[in-house]
Amino acid sequence: MHEFPKLMGMGDAMRYLKVSRQYNAFRKSGKRSSILSLMTLFALLFTLAAIGISETSYLVRIRRANENPVCLGGENCQIVLRSKYSRLFLVKNDVLGFAYYLVIALILGLSVSGTRPLSLWVPMIAFLLISGSIMSLFLTYLQWRVIRAWCVWCLISAGTIWLMSLLFLIHSLFFPSLL
Repeated sequence: MHEFPKLMGMGDAMRYLKVSRQYNAFRKSGKRSSILSLMTLFALLFTLAAIGISETSYLVRIRRANENPVCLGGENCQIVLRSKYSRLFLVKNDVLGFAYYLVIALILGLSVSGTRPLSLWVPMIAFLLISGSIMSLFLTYLQWRVIRAWCVWCLISAGTIWLMSLLFLIHSLFFPSLL
């Protein structure tokens, strides 16, 4: 039997019983593991977005301070980061990347918190991940074939986006009804 806190009124007690019954029905339905896996996906994507925010904020800070970033590949990072391809749409790529990761983190936060319309957030995340993957592929191609230099920071960012997209794709294949 359910025990109620001592200061709970009759309306609160009825709401408590209703929520308790709904939770028990939900738990018995088997959907719990699916919802948990969706939350796990969102937690992983949020963590990767936080890594992307950290990485791009480092690049923005270094560029604004007019310093050279720590680069494991020698001076190749400087070649890439100062090339004519370091801007898209008149905005520096590090700023675009920072905004990209921030928007994804914000959307993930809104979807986890239950902010409506929930049906809008998942397609937005999918669109952002697809467009980010395509843009990362293009920028990686530029490093490989046009600039002919590799920026470790750029590759980390591209890898982060591709990993986020891969996790989303795998989840959508195993749990298509949740997305």
